[in-house]
Amino acid sequence: MNKQELIERYKTKYAEEPKDWKHPSVNASRQDLFANFIRDLKQLDEPQKPVVPKFVAEWIEQAKKERQSLYEAMYNIESSTYYHKYDNATYQWMFEGALHDEHQELFAEAYMHGYEVEKEPLYEVIIGDLYLIKKFNNRNDFCFDTSCSLCAWEKSAYQLTEAEIKAIDERYWPFAVPVEEEAER
Repeated sequence: MNKQELIERYKTKYAEEPKDWKHPSVNASRQDLFANFIRDLKQLDEPQKPVVPKFVAEWIEQAKKERQSLYEAMYNIESSTYYHKYDNATYQWMFEGALHDEHQELFAEAYMHGYEVEKEPLYEVIIGDLYLIKKFNNRNDFCFDTSCSLCAWEKSAYQLTEAEIKAIDERYWPFAVPVEEEAER
């Protein structure tokens, strides 16, 4: 049961309590008790799911699809015969570098409790006053358009990942400008 389900359960339970108690003072104190309890529940911090890179998330999904245990998933990353089937970025992330201990713990937590995928940074390619536009999601067809015409395009057409830009043409990468994230409302 998560925090929101618990809050709703107690709100529902409180709503079902009889309103015509013999002692009004008891009713008022019970109302205060429930109100304070619900207020305290809302202030609880729920543990955040770990955030992992996309390639780690793909590895976890593949391991779960193959019904591997956590031990098998971690062992297969380290196994030189197994990890060559995939990109070895997961191996490097897990076993090389100063943060390898934290990455292994993060992997285990993500495998057992779920995870969120790290958002890839987005870029706009601006050459002069023209923006690089990717016309279709699954293809590398592109064009250039002025900033005045950007409203005619979805943001995903001109806010691209590094891999998308380089797939179109690596020569556009030096013109990439990071997109600042909009504040959540």
